[in-house]
Amino acid sequence: MVVSNGYGDVCISREVDMAAHDNCPPLLRYAVNYAVTKFSSKHVLQAWRAGMPERAMVADFSAADRKYTHKTYGPKHPEAVRD
Repeated sequence: MVVSNGYGDVCISREVDMAAHDNCPPLLRYAVNYAVTKFSSKHVLQAWRAGMPERAMVADFSAADRKYTHKTYGPKHPEAVRD
Protein backbone atom coordinates (compact mmCIF):
# COMPACT_ATOMS: atom_id res chain seq x y z
CA MET A 1 0.00 0.00 0.00
CA VAL A 2 1.34 3.41 -0.98
CA VAL A 3 0.37 6.46 1.03
CA SER A 4 1.32 10.11 0.88
CA ASN A 5 3.70 11.17 3.61
CA GLY A 6 3.45 14.93 3.18
CA TYR A 7 6.75 15.42 1.36
CA GLY A 8 5.28 17.10 -1.71
CA ASP A 9 5.52 14.88 -4.79
CA VAL A 10 7.04 11.98 -2.87
CA CYS A 11 4.59 9.14 -2.38
CA ILE A 12 6.06 6.22 -0.44
CA SER A 13 4.96 3.96 2.37
CA ARG A 14 6.06 4.37 5.96
CA GLU A 15 7.90 1.08 5.77
CA VAL A 16 10.01 2.21 2.80
CA ASP A 17 10.77 5.57 4.41
CA MET A 18 11.70 4.00 7.76
CA ALA A 19 13.89 1.38 6.06
CA ALA A 20 15.71 4.20 4.24
CA HIS A 21 16.02 6.09 7.53
CA ASP A 22 17.56 3.05 9.20
CA ASN A 23 20.08 2.68 6.36
CA CYS A 24 21.25 6.31 6.50
CA PRO A 25 24.54 7.06 8.29
CA PRO A 26 24.12 8.31 11.89
CA LEU A 27 24.91 11.95 11.06
CA LEU A 28 22.22 12.08 8.37
CA ARG A 29 19.67 10.33 10.59
CA TYR A 30 20.30 12.93 13.28
CA ALA A 31 20.03 15.81 10.77
CA VAL A 32 16.76 14.52 9.29
CA ASN A 33 15.28 13.87 12.74
CA TYR A 34 15.96 17.38 14.01
CA ALA A 35 15.36 19.37 10.82
CA VAL A 36 12.53 21.88 10.85
CA THR A 37 11.64 21.27 7.21
CA LYS A 38 10.46 17.90 5.98
CA PHE A 39 12.96 15.68 4.18
CA SER A 40 12.30 12.26 2.72
CA SER A 41 14.73 9.72 4.16
CA LYS A 42 14.55 7.82 0.88
CA HIS A 43 15.85 10.81 -1.09
CA VAL A 44 18.48 11.60 1.53
CA LEU A 45 19.75 8.02 1.34
CA GLN A 46 19.76 8.10 -2.48
CA ALA A 47 21.78 11.34 -2.52
CA TRP A 48 24.28 9.94 -0.02
CA ARG A 49 24.68 6.71 -1.99
CA ALA A 50 25.20 8.79 -5.17
CA GLY A 51 28.23 10.36 -3.52
CA MET A 52 27.03 13.59 -1.94
CA PRO A 53 29.11 14.26 1.20
CA GLU A 54 27.29 14.04 4.52
CA ARG A 55 28.55 17.43 5.72
CA ALA A 56 27.31 19.12 2.52
CA MET A 57 23.89 17.57 2.99
CA VAL A 58 23.72 18.72 6.62
CA ALA A 59 24.71 22.24 5.51
CA ASP A 60 21.90 22.16 2.94
CA PHE A 61 19.42 21.04 5.63
CA SER A 62 20.57 23.87 7.87
CA ALA A 63 20.22 26.45 5.10
CA ALA A 64 16.71 25.19 4.29
CA ASP A 65 15.78 25.37 7.97
CA ARG A 66 17.01 28.98 8.24
CA LYS A 67 15.08 29.95 5.09
CA TYR A 68 11.89 28.29 6.35
CA THR A 69 12.25 29.85 9.82
CA HIS A 70 12.91 33.29 8.33
CA LYS A 71 9.84 32.98 6.09
CA THR A 72 7.59 31.67 8.87
CA TYR A 73 8.72 33.61 11.94
CA GLY A 74 10.48 36.64 10.48
CA PRO A 75 14.05 37.90 10.39
CA LYS A 76 14.30 38.58 14.14
CA HIS A 77 13.83 34.94 15.15
CA PRO A 78 17.10 33.61 16.66
CA GLU A 79 17.10 30.50 14.48
CA ALA A 80 16.67 32.57 11.30
CA VAL A 81 19.99 34.37 11.75
CA ARG A 82 22.24 31.74 13.29
CA ASP A 83 25.20 30.39 11.35
